[in-house]
Order: sequence, then structure tokens, then C-alpha cells
Amino acid sequence: MFSYLTKNGEKSIVKEILYKGIESSYLMEIKLLQTRSNIIQQNRGIIYCSVYKGLKGLFRKDIEETKKFGRVICDTIKEKLKCKGFFTTDELPRYGVSRKETKTILKETNAEKNDLVVIFAYGREEAQRTKDLLDQLLKQARN
Repeated sequence: MFSYLTKNGEKSIVKEILYKGIESSYLMEIKLLQTRSNIIQQNRGIIYCSVYKGLKGLFRKDIEETKKFGRVICDTIKEKLKCKGFFTTDELPRYGVSRKETKTILKETNAEKNDLVVIFAYGREEAQRTKDLLDQLLKQARN
């Protein structure tokens, strides 16, 4: 699934980031009741977030490798769990999430400068199942 990460002996940005380890927090509920984000509005303004220590940049859209990696991970989760996937602070502000809301997410999760926050915009149980599969896929990609 992730064989493209090490082709031609080139350095893999994804592998470098994952080398730091995969330590994630429990799910935290955050309310963004006044959001303009359709994704979050569909879940009554509630999101569930998990902080991944030191993994900022793993899902960047401006680097081809991390963009492709993110697409593979998200598509795999959508297919296996029949859910809408997730988004991250690497991608914000986007999806109707404002800069102010991005700052709120970072503050309420106590994310540090190099941390990645993964955001799930559906119920807690589905968010937990998605987070568990995400953790599993990240560990698999690390090996």
C-alpha cells in the first residue's frame, strides 16, 4: 500500500515524519457552533480531535508525497469504515473552517508547534473507530 514511499532510494518525507513515532491523544470534543463549515455544521457544530505529537506536515497538500499519502490513508479509511474520512490542521484553514476556528482547535487541544491535529466531524463512536484505524495505518506506513 505504501511502497511508493521508498522508491529509487530517495528520502521519504512521510517516513521522516513518522520516524518520530506515532503518539496520539484521546479524542477531545470541541464545539464550533457558529462555524460556516458545512462539514462541521452537518454534525451540529461538534468535532472530535486527536493530537498527534510531532506529526505536523504529514498531510500537507503542497508536497506531492504527503498529498498522495494523505489521499491513500483517507480513501482507505472511507472504504473500510464507510465514513466521510477526516481532515487535519495541515489542511486548514479550508473546508469552511476559519483561521480563528483553526486557532481555537489548536488552543483547545493544547497542540504544540510541531503537532498535527486530526479532526473528525461525526459522532464519538465513529470518530473513535476512525482514529483507531488511522493509528493502525500510520504504524503500518512507518514500518
